[in-house]
Amino acid sequence: MINDIELLLAPIRRLHEEIRAAVVAACEGAAVEEMSGIAQEAEGDTIYVVDRVSEEILIEFFAREIAPHAPIVLIAEGLEGGQMVLPAGTREADAIWRIIMDPIDGTRGLMYQKRSAWILTGVARNRGPETNLQDIELAVQTEIPLVKQHLCDSAWAIKGQGALAERFNRLTGERTPLTLRPSRADTVAHGFAMIARFFPGAREELAAIDEEIMLRALGPVQRGKAHCFEDQYISSGGQLWELMSGHDRFVADLRPLLEKTLADRGQSLGICCHPYDLCTELIARELGVKVTSDSGDRLKAPLNVEAEVAWCGYANPRIYFQIEPLLQTALKKRGLFRDGASEFGNIKMLWRGKKSGLSNVVTTFFVSIPFGEFPQYVDLMLQRKDVGAGEGAVHCCFKENFDPLEAEISPQTPFYCAFPGVRIDFQVSSSDEFESSVMTFEKFVKFLLVACQAFVIEAPERRAELVSVLEKHNLNLE
Repeated sequence: MINDIELLLAPIRRLHEEIRAAVVAACEGAAVEEMSGIAQEAEGDTIYVVDRVSEEILIEFFAREIAPHAPIVLIAEGLEGGQMVLPAGTREADAIWRIIMDPIDGTRGLMYQKRSAWILTGVARNRGPETNLQDIELAVQTEIPLVKQHLCDSAWAIKGQGALAERFNRLTGERTPLTLRPSRADTVAHGFAMIARFFPGAREELAAIDEEIMLRALGPVQRGKAHCFEDQYISSGGQLWELMSGHDRFVADLRPLLEKTLADRGQSLGICCHPYDLCTELIARELGVKVTSDSGDRLKAPLNVEAEVAWCGYANPRIYFQIEPLLQTALKKRGLFRDGASEFGNIKMLWRGKKSGLSNVVTTFFVSIPFGEFPQYVDLMLQRKDVGAGEGAVHCCFKENFDPLEAEISPQTPFYCAFPGVRIDFQVSSSDEFESSVMTFEKFVKFLLVACQAFVIEAPERRAELVSVLEKHNLNLE
């Protein structure tokens, strides 16, 4: 019985190599028109002839190599009902693993021999239908190259153990380690940054959001210049790879948010990203890429073939601080939040303080933290004790007295905390001259404890978890 996630890595990598070889061989031996023929119109996407090559392999492989040693729920588009329990006759509840796959992500680019496609696999322990992307413990991603391309890459990650990658030479069979390094740039300027708009359907709205964000982040375009670029790679796995490899700095796929916009026009929402398209986002996160939902939370889409997923990827925290607040503003302005999503999807804290004797000066800190991960962020903030000013302003610190006025910022300047997912807005109001209004780390801790008390009121079942975090830092909830 395979209960150790690490034992699944080698067979899944073998499966990917079998699929890669079969698909490349099929592309070599058939005309573009044949590979791009429609095999089936599925509910979530169109299944092309080239897709069938990989689907036949994966079912036989899992039935032979994995299922006899550990019952699984295999989830993939093209399967009846979107999933299959193996060995045949096994109850879904008795399966140990849920394995979600996209055997060819990027079919359209591959079948026309324009761009590499990717084989994507994510493995999670079976928690039933509630199992989601955050439960994935093993992810493997393998490139399917163009016929004319002799080098192809692959990467894999086990949760909490980092990521590894390899480059394979199809001509010589040589394998060499590959170092994936996301961009370390502070800005999207002179880099690739974009919002996906692959297909017809409100593309002008997506383009307008893109334009607004880049104008606010980088300023007006100068005559004869291009201060950032875009690459509409029709593959979510490919987009993740571009972030992981340092080629792209920001990508957002917001298509599901446009359903109401299209309905108001009497149109339907077209194809969207699904969980199987993002089942390898664990690899990106292990490399330091920030991957979020449209509301800034971590992706928690269920492992099925139906869910429509909006997501954002940022190469590093600095790019996140530069772009995410501008994205949220653009979405809020257009009312593009799905049912159940709040403005930030976070727990919000407000702190106000006045310097003694200066009744006309008020300092406000507004902190927004993903609710579901609140204890983890509290732990991180109490360890780090520092914040960074966003939008290219200054870097400040709670270790010593934090005086935003002496930092030479203007009123209404937004500050973004140097912890992924945590946003701090700072505002100062005054009837005449600005005076010093100091917030120390000690004050911030008291501020944070008030938020902790609010959290346990909303989520009493997680009280023990939060208390444990606070005790690590010699604090208590009362």
